[in-house]
Amino acid sequence: MYVATAVENAARAGAMFGFQSSTNQSNYAGMQAAATNAAPYITGISATATQYCEDSAGVSMSCAASPTRVYLDVSAQTNFDLLCSYLYLPTTIVIKSRNRIRIQ
Repeated sequence: MYVATAVENAARAGAMFGFQSSTNQSNYAGMQAAATNAAPYITGISATATQYCEDSAGVSMSCAASPTRVYLDVSAQTNFDLLCSYLYLPTTIVIKSRNRIRIQ
């Protein structure tokens, strides 16, 4: 449970870093660093940051063409190794979290 919460908080921290200023909105490396730094005790955590755009109807579109809505997407993930094996369950589980925040 701790690992899942830490991964969720990491994705949120990365999105909030991008939301802080218009300069940070395009600083994807900074968002990724904020996400991974938010979970220092989780080994192997990784993060990705992207921009996602929609038109007024909510249809995905290129961010280069005057979108109506612009979002930051920050995802974080890590592998969690179970202490013992259970029937039909893998011994490693991937824990993921994605945080999307509207910036325009």
